Amino acid sequence: MTTNPSGRADPFAAAIARSAGVRQKLTVMAGVMLTDAEVADRLAVTPRAVVKLREHKELRAVERNAIWLYPAFQFDNEDVHAGIKQVLCAYDGHDP
Repeated sequence: MTTNPSGRADPFAAAIARSAGVRQKLTVMAGVMLTDAEVADRLAVTPRAVVKLREHKELRAVERNAIWLYPAFQFDNEDVHAGIKQVLCAYDGHDP
């Protein structure tokens, strides 16, 4: 069992480890991931516009090592798939 700085067993260590495993599985299931710049190129907008789309729940992204990554399945060539915004808004603050 993992210990915390005080030398006691960390009661959250197992949950944290499981969470990391689940996060990795979900990332693999999501498939190809795109950066802000790649999404901007695909949509013919600025990277700042991509950030605004994410902040307004019009795109889904996950943060990995201080970089936002966007699952490519959201895009249809040069546009966002119809319905993505509605799906994300349906979660209303909950992480899908």
